[in-house]
Amino acid sequence: MGKIGHIVHNYKPMLGGGEVYVSDLIAALPGHEHIVFQKFSGDAGSELRSVRPWKKPFKSFRTALQVQYLPELMRQDLLVSHDLNNLLPLFAAKTVAVSHSVTWADPYRERANRRSRRKADYAWLKARGLVANSTAFFREMGLAGILPGTHFFEEVEERRWLIPNCIDLEMFKAGQPVSAIADMKAILLPRRLDHGRGIGLALEAFHFICKQFPDLNLLIVGEIVSLGYFQELQALIHKLSLAGKVFFTGRVPHERMPDFYRSSLATLIPTLHTEGTALGALESMACACPTFSTDVGGLADLPSVKVSFEPEEMAEEISGNLHRGREIGQAQRSAVSESFNRGKWIEAWGNVIRTCLR
Repeated sequence: MGKIGHIVHNYKPMLGGGEVYVSDLIAALPGHEHIVFQKFSGDAGSELRSVRPWKKPFKSFRTALQVQYLPELMRQDLLVSHDLNNLLPLFAAKTVAVSHSVTWADPYRERANRRSRRKADYAWLKARGLVANSTAFFREMGLAGILPGTHFFEEVEERRWLIPNCIDLEMFKAGQPVSAIADMKAILLPRRLDHGRGIGLALEAFHFICKQFPDLNLLIVGEIVSLGYFQELQALIHKLSLAGKVFFTGRVPHERMPDFYRSSLATLIPTLHTEGTALGALESMACACPTFSTDVGGLADLPSVKVSFEPEEMAEEISGNLHRGREIGQAQRSAVSESFNRGKWIEAWGNVIRTCLR
C-alpha cells in the first residue's frame, strides 16, 4: 500500500516503552512497507537504517539522518516522527509527528524546555498529521476543552488526533503470581532511574509506609540510566534507614513484566514533571494490580488512584487502600479493558495513516 519510514532514536535493542510503541505500530499496519531510521546501536535488520552522527556540522541525529539517507527519505510515502524533536522541516508536509508527553515541564531543564516547546509549535503548524497520547498535550497547545479522560481516539481538530497508549490485554492480565516475587510483599516501581520519575519521592513515602507495614519492601524495576543518580538514591536509602528494604532489578525484558505486576501488592507511578499515558501504569492495572500515581500529564487520564506529592500524604493514601487492593485492581482492570485496549488503538492509527496517505 504505502512506504512508511519511522524516525526514532532508539528502536532495537528494545529497552523500554518507546521501542515497544514503534514495534506495535509497525505490527498494527501490516499492509505497508516499513523501514526504521534509528541511531546506530549495533543491531541489524532488513528494516533498519542505522544513522551514524559524525563530527560537526553533522553531529546531530537529524542532520546525519538527512545527509546519509536523503534519497530514501524522499522515496517514503509517509514518515512517522516518534519524537517531536526529530521532525525534519524538509519533510514536515509528509510527516505524522507523535508526542508521547508534554516535554517542556521539567524545572531543571529550562533551555531544553524552550527548545521542546518550539518543536511542538512547529509540528502543530507544519506536520501533515499530529498524534498525542494525552489530553495534557492538547491543553498545553491551547485546546482548553480537551479535559482529562475525554476525546480518546478522536480527531480533535483536523489532522490532530488523541490516541492514548494501549496495551495487549492477553499479555497483561491477572494470573498466577510468582512466589519468589510475591514472598517479598513488595510495592512495585516500574521506572527507569531518572530524576523526573519520582524515585526519591517514592522512597520518602515508603519510609512512612514502613512505619505501619514494617514487613513490606520496595521493588524498583527499570534501567539505571545514571550511576550518579543511583548513588544519590543509595544515600537516601541509608538516610531513611531503608537498607535491606529496597531492591533494584535493573532492566527486565518486557515479556517478563506481567509476572512482576501479578506478584506485587501494588504499583506506584510517582512521576514529578513529564509523563504520557504511562504504559507501566496501564500494564499494571490490566494485571489487576492496584495502581497509584500522581496526576502529572497523561496520568490524569488514567483510572489509577491519585496520590499527593507530599511524601507523608502519599504514604497515607497508599496505606489506607492496601486492604482494598483486590477490589481496586479488578475495577482498574475493567476500566483499562474498556478504554485502553489494543483494538481501539489499532483502529485509530489505521485511520490516521489512511487520512495522511490520501
